[in-house]
Amino acid sequence: MKNILDWAVKDKESWYFARNSFLNLLFEKVIVMDYVGSYIGGQYTSRSHRGDPDPKPPFEPVDAQTQREALAFIEENLFSDAFFTFPPEVLNHLAAPRWWHDGMSISFTVDFPIHDWIGLFQWWNLFDRLLPNTLRRIHDAELKTEAADKFTAAEYVQRIQNACWSDVSARRASGGSWSHSSPFLSSIRRSLQREYLNLAEPLVRTPPGVVFSPDLHAMVQHALRKLNQQIKEVLETGKVDFASEAHLTSCKTRIELMLTPELPELRPYGASMGIGLSAE
Repeated sequence: MKNILDWAVKDKESWYFARNSFLNLLFEKVIVMDYVGSYIGGQYTSRSHRGDPDPKPPFEPVDAQTQREALAFIEENLFSDAFFTFPPEVLNHLAAPRWWHDGMSISFTVDFPIHDWIGLFQWWNLFDRLLPNTLRRIHDAELKTEAADKFTAAEYVQRIQNACWSDVSARRASGGSWSHSSPFLSSIRRSLQREYLNLAEPLVRTPPGVVFSPDLHAMVQHALRKLNQQIKEVLETGKVDFASEAHLTSCKTRIELMLTPELPELRPYGASMGIGLSAE
């Protein structure tokens, strides 16, 4: 990335070749995160048969330490500002293609929409991290290992949320001097937090037991309640910049709406069928 303008485009060629090279490199970086992420809630498989020499079980959960290391790698890279920070000179050379014919397409966004791409890549990885089947595997693995150290669903739900929201703290808000150009939350972190809520919302709005177990549903709900309180404490400081305040206010309202809809499946038995006691 540092010297992409030196090698991606030849003399007399259009700068849109730099745009293609830039996106190819960025896709490669994000795909690496997918490979690493497969260890989280992952399991080794074997097709050995009964009676084979040194047979392995068909399924063997990845050990807890490896799962934690994989999550830490994603936290320190993809969830950080540095992963999506590029020299402005590079971003200002990512011209759009102008050839529109068979086998080619053009971008009607002439300049490069960097925030749109950041949001897409953040969503891509968070989708896998919060996939109901990933959560289910982590939860089930608690009963599939005899190891004293287990990577539990409770640990994972809290850690993945903290990875996205760790910088949202009242102490940090009160201790800094925030401005439009030096915000409490960068636009990259605000994007990550929105994508987190985009994926958490359907999980909690879906009735328990439909997408994933009531146990997991309760954990995700409770984590969001704690997050709502965390955001409330930051806003009460009155110290954050306009963009961060707008973002956090919007997120707080959204979380409260997520957690307050009526859940028919939790009504007393018979209520959903119109069965009730009459006062007559």
